[in-house]
Amino acid sequence: MAIQYTTSEGVSIGYSVSSEGEETVIFVPGVYSNLAFDKYFPEAVAWGEFLGRFGRVINFDKRATGVSDRSVRPLNLDQQVVDVEAVRIASDSKDLIVCGLSQGAPLAILYALAYPERVRALILLEGVCCDAKDPYASLSDTNTLFDWERSLADIDSDFSKWCQDFILMIYPDAGPEDIESEIEYAYATASPAAHRFIWCCLMGFDMRPMLRHVTQPTLVVHATNDQLYPVQHGRYLAEHIPGAKYLEFESNCHVPTFDPDVLPQLQEGIEKFIAGLPLDNQRNLQLELFPRFCLRTSSIRPSSNATWVIVSGPKKSARSRQVQPILSNSAEVK
Repeated sequence: MAIQYTTSEGVSIGYSVSSEGEETVIFVPGVYSNLAFDKYFPEAVAWGEFLGRFGRVINFDKRATGVSDRSVRPLNLDQQVVDVEAVRIASDSKDLIVCGLSQGAPLAILYALAYPERVRALILLEGVCCDAKDPYASLSDTNTLFDWERSLADIDSDFSKWCQDFILMIYPDAGPEDIESEIEYAYATASPAAHRFIWCCLMGFDMRPMLRHVTQPTLVVHATNDQLYPVQHGRYLAEHIPGAKYLEFESNCHVPTFDPDVLPQLQEGIEKFIAGLPLDNQRNLQLELFPRFCLRTSSIRPSSNATWVIVSGPKKSARSRQVQPILSNSAEVK
């Protein structure tokens, strides 16, 4: 899987294209990534091979991270849409299944809103919809994702400790060797200043009013005990994106592709979702009814009657995690 480069507004963006097939999946990474190092993580390799079952797979490192230009300042999420489009053009792709992980999930949504004719479907893994611990409440000084002042200060004062604390939020059950390797990965993917700017992108961020304008088939996946972005974010996304399907599983791992207890069922859910995507003529009709959305719109209100599918088995202990397949009937989260 050779690393290639394209330019976006004068900035070099590293990307790769692997596999062949009918579908094209572009994976939008989370906070940081590094295409040159992913091959050393068996879980990352296995995830790429899984996505390759469906067709071409495009991976890229966001600006200021990984193999992309590290000398530039990261952009806000809505501005990063141009980088995704640059990668799409360079890879000569269309009709994308856009799969976003963590902070990559809202970027995937913003791209789908800006270029609805380019996006065939969305898969949102452990996503976030706003800078609020509880997305069902208004943004306030007491309802933010993190204690921003303390968290950003920790990046500046002791980056190694900050990395360790961050990794334990993503992988609470990680052992010493895993933590050490993940810290090295964090150092290899972005500088402390870049990490600071990346996290600042979420301060005051709120895309909740835009969700009802998503027209593509969407699968939302979230872990019940996610320590980074609470499960309420996954539920809110599924509830407010029209027709979204929702898969919730018992796990505390923020990166489900690294959790062997849930990975088989996660893959099964994604396979069923992709197999059920509408034909091209049905999608074209949908695009005629819903023209391109302007990212700058701020006066819209979230829909209160969007349909959604929730799948969640009875709560299990951490030693007995379980995922159930996607169902066709709606249920309500209590």
